[in-house]
Amino acid sequence: MMKKVLCSAAAGVLAAAVFSFTALAGSWYQDPSRAANAGGVTNWRWRSSSGAEPAGVWVWIDGNGDGLAESYYFNPDGYMLAAPLRPDNYTVDENGAWTKNGVVQAFPNIWVPGGQVEKADSVHEVPANAINPLQNGFSEENATHSDISDEEAYRRLMVIRSKYPDGTPWGENELYISGQRYGYGCAAFIFYVQDSLYGAPARPLTDSSFDMAELRVGDHIRVQNNRHSVIVLTKGDGYITVAEASYYGGVHWGRTMTEEQLRKEFVYRETCY
Repeated sequence: MMKKVLCSAAAGVLAAAVFSFTALAGSWYQDPSRAANAGGVTNWRWRSSSGAEPAGVWVWIDGNGDGLAESYYFNPDGYMLAAPLRPDNYTVDENGAWTKNGVVQAFPNIWVPGGQVEKADSVHEVPANAINPLQNGFSEENATHSDISDEEAYRRLMVIRSKYPDGTPWGENELYISGQRYGYGCAAFIFYVQDSLYGAPARPLTDSSFDMAELRVGDHIRVQNNRHSVIVLTKGDGYITVAEASYYGGVHWGRTMTEEQLRKEFVYRETCY
């Protein structure tokens, strides 16, 4: 099962060819002891290939095998919701599929971040080398291209730090949407920070090649096999310091990452310069 989460970042298009790994089948089923729809709570449930049933989470599911996966929310009791407005202020249609401005958001039209897409006949995993959240990122024409200095970016980061000091609770289910990007957990924090730095919504360019010399204060770096996001605070000789969230359950400022560590963990960089 995949949450719409796991410190995830997403948007844009990703080819289905990146799929790998097939497991046992998942399936929809109805609970006959409940009404089909009572106040937006349906009697539909999903049993994943592992036998687990999602509860209190979003899950990407291609239940009819048409090659498109939609995102569904299951309440804490495990029943799919089909209310016009979700308690977390996200809308779904009458079939329970997540919508944005009335349009169903479907994979692969939207990128599913490093995790799983449940299917009726299989489970697909998006591998770590499926790295670009917007394929080639924003175009040169519509990217932010900020002209602030690293010193000014750092000053603004310290203002954000005063609002979210070390230890501020920030879990994997925190959600933040920035234009075309949405992120959970660590990515949600980084998207919020970049919007605060460069103006919402920030429009970064994506770079999948690592170059220590090109890193700037305020850059988002995806690391740890595509499972964690950090933002650059400072640069030194052969190292950077970073801010991050969902780090032992909270916000953390100042962890050092060496150039060697970055080369090992680097997945992609998003820059607004």
